[in-house]
Amino acid sequence: MPTHAGHPTTGDRGAGQYTDPDPVAPLTLLIADTDDEQACRLAAKLREHHIHAEVCTDGAEALLQVGTLQPDVLLMRAHLPLIGGATLVHVLRRHRDLPIIIGLGVGDETAEVTKALAAGATACVAHPYQLHQLLLILQVIRSGAAVPPDLGDPILEAAGIQLNTANLEVRYQGRRIPMPLQEFKLLRFLMLNADKVVTRQQIRDAVWGPNYRGETNTLTVHIRRLRTRLGDDQDRPRLIQTVRGLGYRLVVPDNGPGQFAPQS
Repeated sequence: MPTHAGHPTTGDRGAGQYTDPDPVAPLTLLIADTDDEQACRLAAKLREHHIHAEVCTDGAEALLQVGTLQPDVLLMRAHLPLIGGATLVHVLRRHRDLPIIIGLGVGDETAEVTKALAAGATACVAHPYQLHQLLLILQVIRSGAAVPPDLGDPILEAAGIQLNTANLEVRYQGRRIPMPLQEFKLLRFLMLNADKVVTRQQIRDAVWGPNYRGETNTLTVHIRRLRTRLGDDQDRPRLIQTVRGLGYRLVVPDNGPGQFAPQS
């Protein structure tokens, strides 16, 4: 089964558990997201936790709102109209030390996300956002502490593989495995369901979205590429196995990860 390194359990108390900030001095959060309806729903939920949240839908408006609202935190998608995510982060970093959280969603390209992180974004979290996850991040920021890279989206471990969504990094047998974003998402979904059979439709919905209408062999191609990167045998795979008529299964070896040789 996969494990989340550093991820607080619901029974833990203290630093790993969210507690509402002092309502006298609420945190101000600016949400920049092209999905206005979804962002407004999130803002409403955050206000229930004494967080003042405002919404904008493009990069230019976000830049203006940062100057007007002076938010404590900016939560933004990597792909925004008018001013892209990486450019927005770069411009903001020249003027103020504002915590910037990037939302990584289905369909987002590697280039823009990694550019935003390189430009100085604080962390990267999965989109659609999880309320509890955001509340933990905001509590850390409010305390004045640095946001640890594994708090936003914890390091996932399964079958000897380490996957870190915060910096889009995959490690296997201690080696970093370069990987395009779509393969990264595919591997993450398989790891979250380690030792379970997941259907081709479940994978397509999770990685490419339920409305995907691309090539029918796209998943097969990505599975083959993923096997190659992880050193798995294409004809007799032992790590990512094909379950005929159903889908795929990421196998957790009984004797550890040493039997596979990752490819550079």
